[in-house]
Amino acid sequence: MALLLLAAVDAWLLTVHPLAGASTIALDRSEGFSAMRVLESGPASPDVILLGSSLVTAPVMQAEATALNRQLPRLSYRRSSVLEQYLAARLDYSPTVFCLASGGQMASDAYYMARHAIEAGKRPAAFVYGVGLRDFQDNLVPTIDSTEPFQCFAAVQDLPQLLTAQNIPARLKLNMAVGRLWALWRYRTDLRLYLTAQIKGGLEALCPFTVFERFDRAGRLRPSRQGKLPEEVVEDLTAAPGKELEHFSRLEVMGSYRRRYNPFSPTQFETQFQYLERLLQLCRDDGIELVAVNMPVSRDGQELMPRGLYATYLHSLQSLCARYDAGFINLNTGGWGDNANYIDGVHLTAPVSNRFLKELADRLSRSPLSTAVRKQRIAQE
Repeated sequence: MALLLLAAVDAWLLTVHPLAGASTIALDRSEGFSAMRVLESGPASPDVILLGSSLVTAPVMQAEATALNRQLPRLSYRRSSVLEQYLAARLDYSPTVFCLASGGQMASDAYYMARHAIEAGKRPAAFVYGVGLRDFQDNLVPTIDSTEPFQCFAAVQDLPQLLTAQNIPARLKLNMAVGRLWALWRYRTDLRLYLTAQIKGGLEALCPFTVFERFDRAGRLRPSRQGKLPEEVVEDLTAAPGKELEHFSRLEVMGSYRRRYNPFSPTQFETQFQYLERLLQLCRDDGIELVAVNMPVSRDGQELMPRGLYATYLHSLQSLCARYDAGFINLNTGGWGDNANYIDGVHLTAPVSNRFLKELADRLSRSPLSTAVRKQRIAQE
């Protein structure tokens, strides 16, 4: 009976996703998971799906909020009508564009999310992957399973590849295997946070003199019965007209990116490029066009990289795309390296976001994407 109960709870977590509506931090409230739920609930497959990290979400959502002149909830609003309009002006049809990019997305995450979208029946004519060096080299992401997209979308079918990988320690392989086979283990941190919040609330109700620390309106953590418990502080991700997305100071961001790039990890770099190749192979097998877009980098950002690493990354990216006949666009050219284009040295400012999407649309309209979308439209008609 106990095993049957555990199996029932396990299935409940995997199918109902009860923590998606809980007032606590959870995988089911993450940006990647929320974006996928929006995609799955849509009436039709979009023509184009955008992949990538916050390098992509920043200009897309900033331009969108400015164009619509209203605040947008980033977890539930994932359309890029601005890019749609720019593409429509250059093509003889109006494609639909969905943003599946999410903060911190690595190449492995992009693969898992793209595959899940296809398996969910949301097959696009083309994926546009906005790529940056950080997608392949990030010392703040110690292992591929430490990302939210991996925890949400890596499946049992990935175990043979994960368990036979030579660069993954045995203990980590065991954790990955148990997490893919048992949802209770995968969601253990979420369940602990949820139960902790419930227990604290119950103790305060039963014991009048018991008070736990909460965040007040000024963001200060102090003993109080008002405000939110630390376990309940979930980011309210929004995009406002004419403003940049939430970001740290330039000094903090530059410091974190210095640590992301240094020291260089050949193992991580090679592993992430292997996942990019798997993404390219996935698209080739499904007849989906993939266009890799090398995202702009500020001059200050490039100075943080180990000598020669950016050239190695760019050569590897171009060579891999050429091997799979995938589209490649280099937008780190011209004046895009000007530091004035970046709010924190990494992410584009709100004023230049619209200009970036305009140039992206111009380059995409002259890439294999235009033919792929046209063919899919004709097939659907």
